[in-house]
Amino acid sequence: MNCSEAESHLSALYDGEPVAHEVAEHAAQCENCRAVLNDYSRMGAELRLASALDAAPLPPLKIPKRRAWLDVLWARIAIPRFALVTLLAGLVLLPIGVSMLRAQSRPLWFEFGYTLRPDSELHHYFIAEAGYDAVESTLGYVNGRPVSAAIRISVDRVSDDDVRLRVRAIKPPLTAQGSGFAISSVSKNSILLEGVPAIHYKQGDALPVPIEGGGTIYLKGEVLDHQPQIAFGYPLEAPPEKLIVRAPVLTDSHELLASEAGATALVGNSDQAIRFQAGSNGLFLFSLHEFPGAVEGKAEWGEIKFKMDGEDYRLVAAAPITGGDQPVPVWVRRDVSNTDEVSLGAGRITQ
Repeated sequence: MNCSEAESHLSALYDGEPVAHEVAEHAAQCENCRAVLNDYSRMGAELRLASALDAAPLPPLKIPKRRAWLDVLWARIAIPRFALVTLLAGLVLLPIGVSMLRAQSRPLWFEFGYTLRPDSELHHYFIAEAGYDAVESTLGYVNGRPVSAAIRISVDRVSDDDVRLRVRAIKPPLTAQGSGFAISSVSKNSILLEGVPAIHYKQGDALPVPIEGGGTIYLKGEVLDHQPQIAFGYPLEAPPEKLIVRAPVLTDSHELLASEAGATALVGNSDQAIRFQAGSNGLFLFSLHEFPGAVEGKAEWGEIKFKMDGEDYRLVAAAPITGGDQPVPVWVRRDVSNTDEVSLGAGRITQ
């Protein structure tokens, strides 16, 4: 038997408990193991002395100076080594446990929206935490026909892996408004969720939601570890792959050409562009992708600068236009138009 095998039995030997004969035989002949037993004896004596003095302070024990703190891992010590290993492991794991608790306690947010086609970009965003329960309405056109939906969504849980939610969509009543339609107000009482099964939504998917009464609407979203900044349904933190223009003002080197204070438009697909109708000054198309007839400009935070036909132009927006490292290349084209209308929108790039 060697010291390593006998070591775990020494405390029992000191306490007078029965041990194997080979343990006692080894301890009687081994100077190291005898030294461990002597250490236990000194510890016991100190404890008895403290008790006799009625908790009077003990004089400091003289401990041989170690060459390095790691020596304690293999040097002779007066407590069982498994206790020391457990203590050290606990000290190492403590920061990890605290970090995990902090990670688990951080709030998660679900940023989502609805589209009428599974491959369409979101043009209106909502944000939700666990416990969110609201009704939203949308109206659009598919193949030239109006499609409307009133959607109630209840978010039970938001995690890194998925979002547990219940959703139901109905066809709301429409009322004529000018040359178009308007959606009548719909309350939660009109879209009850009793009996609607919970869905585990995987972020990035286009979740089809059947519209009771005909049609389908698609829910899309992503989980964020911070509360996204949304203003009027659009994120203030413009992602690098999208172009968002809010309340634009367009000027050339001489005068103000057009402004649209209450409008916002967003595009992300390569075949789409921001369409800013600047009255009789023309229709200006802006895209992050090169397209026929366009000149290259630069977007930097809240403005786009470009030069066309020897004239310097500047579009200023109320918030950052796109994300990523600035400046960002932007392509611009001007189409001649014979209208005094000023409008802002998004659409496909035409030849």
